[in-house]
Amino acid sequence: MEYNQKDMPPSVRQFLEALETMHPSLSVVFEKGGDKTGDWWLDVGHRSGSFTVHWEPKTGFGLHPASDEAVFGELPPERYADTAMVLRRVEQLVDDGQVGVVGLRDLREVQGLSQAELANRLGIQQAAVSKVERRQDLHLDTLSAIVKALGGTLEMKVRFPGGEVPLRMAH
Repeated sequence: MEYNQKDMPPSVRQFLEALETMHPSLSVVFEKGGDKTGDWWLDVGHRSGSFTVHWEPKTGFGLHPASDEAVFGELPPERYADTAMVLRRVEQLVDDGQVGVVGLRDLREVQGLSQAELANRLGIQQAAVSKVERRQDLHLDTLSAIVKALGGTLEMKVRFPGGEVPLRMAH
């Protein structure tokens, strides 16, 4: 069934229009999910691959790698409630990123912050932020402080062949 963009929720239409403006050469195929759920699926193809954007009325945008077949009820590897944030993340993906794999620089950019702004929030010099973003290993307290300065919380879980459990850190 063919859908007109006017049938789309404003958030999806806004996302699609911005994406087409930013990257007119992208291949975007969209379809509505079930009539009752109101979900929308957008398959985005670009020069180095593809990914899927899934929008749900209550949770916003989710990103799935193209190779993954989304399973009903399963959460996407990445979720964004804010249209501007998902557009910044899509910009990274089009520039050869991979859904579900982000570095500290990617996290900072998705939040729309410069290194200087993050450094100010952390009370350190901009050069120190640059150095941390290039490091391969970090102390958990450093990582936690950066994530907190970005406005998030750090959660960890351990996966075993038979399941997964959240990891509680000693304080």
